[in-house]
Amino acid sequence: MGRPRGELPVRQGPGPLKGSLRQDETTLDEHQVAYPKVVNTCDAKAEAPEAEYVEDDLDAYKQWAEDVRAALDEEARLLRAHEWPAEVKQHVAAIDAEIAAARPLWAKAAKAKDADLYDDHYEAAEDLSGNEAAVKARAALDLATPAPAVNAEA
Repeated sequence: MGRPRGELPVRQGPGPLKGSLRQDETTLDEHQVAYPKVVNTCDAKAEAPEAEYVEDDLDAYKQWAEDVRAALDEEARLLRAHEWPAEVKQHVAAIDAEIAAARPLWAKAAKAKDADLYDDHYEAAEDLSGNEAAVKARAALDLATPAPAVNAEA
């Protein structure tokens, strides 16, 4: 799943640090706590197979694809169930749209007849799992956002 994940992060910003470094449920608002909990819970439900290559254990990867699809279903449901602040709603809606587009591709990967077909569906699903909406949602929630990844192939 391609969106940035992680535990409740320390806010990043310009200038010297002010206030407590503690960033947990005692210092964050309900929305800042809800977002990482939703994505972390769903990530935990979709642990990747041990085999390094799809060809080495296609059945495990197919099960993983089904687990990812189910986790995305749950993530979308939880994101829609929360009452987000106005400045976050559009970003959560964009995440929901990404999930809706990726789920059928994960389902196809879960039913792939061979590793090549699996890879085709996996890559298509990953292409739809962009980080932009998640980074914007985290920024709107005043949560840390990861630095952009450097493309090693460029």
